Amino acid sequence: MNNSLEGNETSSRIAPKGITLRQKVIGAFIALIILMCVGMGITLLRLADVVVLGSGVINHRQPAVQGYLELIQDTNLATALVNGYLLTAEKTSKEHFEVLESQVRSKFKHLKTIAQSDRNLDATDITALQQAEELFDKFYKYADRLFYLREHDLENYPGLEMAATLLNPYTLEYLGYINELIIDEDYNAPTAEQRHRIGKLLIELRYSWLQMNNAFRLFFNTRSGNALHNFNSYSNVNAEAFSELKAMDDIEVGLNGLDRLAFLRHMRISNTPKIVKVIQDDAWRTDIYIMRTEVYPLISELRDILQNLSDKQVTGSIEDGSKLTDTLYKTYYYAGILLFLAVAIALVIVIMIIRGMTPIGTLTHIVDKISFEEPKTIDNTLMVRGDEVGSLARAFSHMITRLSDSYNIIENRNVELLHAMRKVEAANHAKNEFLSNMSHELRTPMHAILSFSEFGKSDFDTSERTELINYFSIIHSSGEQLLALLNNLLDLSKFETGKMEIDLLECDLRTTVEECIAKEESRLKEKELSVEISTPDCDTLASFDIQKIIRVVINLLSNAIKFTPEGKKITIEFEDDIIALDQQGDGATCSAIRFSILDEGVGIPEDELELVFEKFSQSSTTWTGAGGKGLGLPICKEIIEAHSGKIWAENNPEGGTIFRFVIPREEIVEKKPEMTLIDEYSSSKAV
Repeated sequence: MNNSLEGNETSSRIAPKGITLRQKVIGAFIALIILMCVGMGITLLRLADVVVLGSGVINHRQPAVQGYLELIQDTNLATALVNGYLLTAEKTSKEHFEVLESQVRSKFKHLKTIAQSDRNLDATDITALQQAEELFDKFYKYADRLFYLREHDLENYPGLEMAATLLNPYTLEYLGYINELIIDEDYNAPTAEQRHRIGKLLIELRYSWLQMNNAFRLFFNTRSGNALHNFNSYSNVNAEAFSELKAMDDIEVGLNGLDRLAFLRHMRISNTPKIVKVIQDDAWRTDIYIMRTEVYPLISELRDILQNLSDKQVTGSIEDGSKLTDTLYKTYYYAGILLFLAVAIALVIVIMIIRGMTPIGTLTHIVDKISFEEPKTIDNTLMVRGDEVGSLARAFSHMITRLSDSYNIIENRNVELLHAMRKVEAANHAKNEFLSNMSHELRTPMHAILSFSEFGKSDFDTSERTELINYFSIIHSSGEQLLALLNNLLDLSKFETGKMEIDLLECDLRTTVEECIAKEESRLKEKELSVEISTPDCDTLASFDIQKIIRVVINLLSNAIKFTPEGKKITIEFEDDIIALDQQGDGATCSAIRFSILDEGVGIPEDELELVFEKFSQSSTTWTGAGGKGLGLPICKEIIEAHSGKIWAENNPEGGTIFRFVIPREEIVEKKPEMTLIDEYSSSKAV
């Protein structure tokens, strides 16, 4: 298989012998020179014929060209006058249009007279001229309709009342209200710098508000996307200025009236998307819709017809006009010079291309030898060149560098994937161990419940009361064991779904820990273990859910008792600590308390210190194959993290394991970013 691939690769690099690139380029440029010479010769012969015809003056073409150009200008002016009237309703635009209409009709009549007397015009030209006049008649009828619509708002602006009702009152009141803002007497007088900044902000609010309304008015009349973009830009400027002014009001100076100003901004901005939607509907302005869909295509077709007729006349004038005689003689002279220069330039290009083939071949050879393991380097003499070869060499050098980097990235990704695969295998193994262990944990109390209930049922008449009470005690103990296991699973599920509630109260953590030690007193005496509590100058008051923290401490203390040899000591320490409020993004911290419990057991391998907090996982040094569920520490982790704290394990240099957790002394409230009205409006428009 590899030999086959190598053979294919070798064959792909060895191209069959034939016409080389150099030969193709040389042949192409030789053909180009021949074609240029032939074309230039034909052109010169044609120019000689044109010179012979240069004395024939056509009396009709130039007036026709002038008439067509004037009609195109008049058409453009008429369109501009209609647009101007639709935008401003200026009567002078309408009057000027009516005067212009009579002038255009006179010019059409004059052009038809020229066409009838000009032998150079064929039937298609006369038909096109007639079609152009009919299009102008149609345009005039459209203009009359547009003028009527512009003067009758009810037909032309079916939604005008909506815009006037929802926008204008708040817009005008906002402008008047800015100047009425005063400083609250309950606040300290602002500094000169603050007064200067407030003045600039008020000017910026007023200016951006005026620009917003100007841009919206332009969008209202033209439906211009650029105008709507300008409106959004000034809306953002207004929002930023208002936010800064509101911040100064809340913290420093106290401006009366900002709440009303905020309400006016809210009403103006919240109503704007409704009006934008209506404006973008074709029914908003009937005259604009007709102008865009009917008049503009008609005018474009009219101009094309006139321009085509004008071009045909200009072409005829160039071919036959006597004014071109001297120019044609000069063209004849310069054509020979241009032909010579073209041949010389073509030869220079051929020489440059031939000389450039050698470094390109060198680059090709280098690229052909590139591999992941041994990337080649480009000769520096090629890279410093300022021509295309130098650019190509630098591009190849960059490609080689990227290729080497990509290889390193792939190697690193492979290592990461291997590590991830091992973690998945470990998690799968832990899950299998958990299921096996859990089946044992469920089976043992269930078997005891079934067995002793059966014993009690069969021996009820013959057994003594003390024996039956013993049966019931075993059944009750097994039921409690089974219920505790199910509660652990249920609590873990609640934490994962976010349904576990935390009831924070200010409590003494040391007192809570002492209560937990008292509950485990019998187990401590059974193994002859001592507990030492150390709190050097540490305030142990904090806000926490006492029942859940008791559960964490009981779990950690139970583990310490379980794995500490008889006659040894368990140490509990309290220390001051801090927690970084990373979610705030400003480097802030809050006061916290650290709890540590040190045992003198077998310890935990370094690579398993984080694994013990994962569900279904247990340390390889403490796992016995029965009795452990792998749920206690994961539940502890969920409880501590729900308190915005952190829990971890580390090995004691003197032997044993240290479990620590840190919780804040006060409740941490995470703030979510708020979207301003302008942001909401911008988002709605972007959809």
